[in-house]
Amino acid sequence: MYYPRLGLRLGREFKFLFLLLLALGWLMSAAADEGEVTAPGPATYSGKMMDVMGSGLSTPKDLLVRIFHYCSAEEMQQYEEMLSHKGGQKELVEAIHKHEEMGQFRVGTDLTYSIRLITWQATGKGRRILLVGNRYTLPSADLRARDPRDYPFIVISLDIDAKDNGKGSHFEAARLRFNKKHQLEVEDYLAQPSTIVSLKRETHYN
Repeated sequence: MYYPRLGLRLGREFKFLFLLLLALGWLMSAAADEGEVTAPGPATYSGKMMDVMGSGLSTPKDLLVRIFHYCSAEEMQQYEEMLSHKGGQKELVEAIHKHEEMGQFRVGTDLTYSIRLITWQATGKGRRILLVGNRYTLPSADLRARDPRDYPFIVISLDIDAKDNGKGSHFEAARLRFNKKHQLEVEDYLAQPSTIVSLKRETHYN
């Protein structure tokens, strides 16, 4: 038997459910377009570093960067809160020191150094990856006009295009901050950064 009123009620409920599912699909698609759903996976990059640590030398050194995983959104929120405090740079130093290893880098034939903060953000051409560790050496004597303790981080910034190639910068001693978009960035540095060129992804490491 056909009940007009019941048929009309079921029809309206079906239409409401369809519109709800359509709206949820649009929201998920928008989030994916903004790069909020899936972070990049593990990767290894090689490149050449010029003017290593302000040496003035033009001979490039090999750079190898390995990324195991990235900080979560919750961790980055905690770090942003830390840096909003007076003395936040020191707080972040202590937090990084206690964190598990997230990646590594090596310059030339030097020792491999541990990285314990890695984050990324989408750019117009690809993505920018920021790798942060506590500084492991004192800067050169001629760079100590300012107190080096105010610049406690070593930072590697990589600008990667859609083909996994790019360039970057290496900061020997830096301070960090979050900008108005809640993105981590270098606030200031003790010396001009070294330039990273010929950056490419190495597939045989992962």
